[in-house]
Amino acid sequence: MRSVPVFDCLDIDGLLGANLMRNACWQMDYKNEVIRIQEDCEGFIYSADWIVMPFHVNNQGTPKLSVMLGDSLRLSDVTLDFGSSSGLSLDLEAVEEMFDPAGSDLFTAGAAGVGLYGVELDSIWFMSPKGLFTSRQDLILPDVRARIRRRGGHLFGTQILREFRSTIDWQNNELVLEPVPMGEKRSPVWNNFGCALQPNGEVLEVAQLVYPSLAVESGLVLGDTVVAINSRPVSAKDFCEARALFGAPDPIELTSQRQERFLEVNLRQQDLFDAPQNKSNKKP
Repeated sequence: MRSVPVFDCLDIDGLLGANLMRNACWQMDYKNEVIRIQEDCEGFIYSADWIVMPFHVNNQGTPKLSVMLGDSLRLSDVTLDFGSSSGLSLDLEAVEEMFDPAGSDLFTAGAAGVGLYGVELDSIWFMSPKGLFTSRQDLILPDVRARIRRRGGHLFGTQILREFRSTIDWQNNELVLEPVPMGEKRSPVWNNFGCALQPNGEVLEVAQLVYPSLAVESGLVLGDTVVAINSRPVSAKDFCEARALFGAPDPIELTSQRQERFLEVNLRQQDLFDAPQNKSNKKP
């Protein structure tokens, strides 16, 4: 696993999968950063506003949820993924009747994700369904931004799960969600610099761009080599440090190279879900 640069940066030594987790009852408490494990779920006391989501298990032992987007689209094969850093990710083919990528005002190009087998290239579009519901039509979240990809299936990830205390009841095939008071509720946010870097051989390069964003407005192009960050020369071996800088809120001065041309850009985090639309930045 350490051969995958992102996993090496995160100091990940291994993964716990569903085939091991199903031998006990697991409760994920994101607010208190605690995982509770019991032989069964009988000892857990749930809050009065709990939400129950039945699931089925596929041949690999992975739990699959059923959800509804708004009042018109039901999806019955959504993977419950506590290892995904995204929220709700959907396959384009499943939502094409209610979503047209050509009309999306926010999308990415380049790297769509990183996994055990490296970087996957794809576009990601974003849509805002009118609420996310269980198959029983119980409201999970009134505001959600769904990530739409050409391939990759459906995922129910941690950006949603962290809004709840989540208990996986394997005996009854149920996911129990208890809303956790996190202060004033607000619409989803995506604080981002508008670009992401990946090592390529000996260099760091621009591997993803978000349209629209300051990164695009500044003239960055996919494949540009990043030669310096905050006036400090960088190469592929500095990927973990660069990733940490892009995860912090401080502005970044980035120097890129394209053939013989050098470009210096100043980037700052924006809430890209709330950024002004810039149709001129769209790619054909």
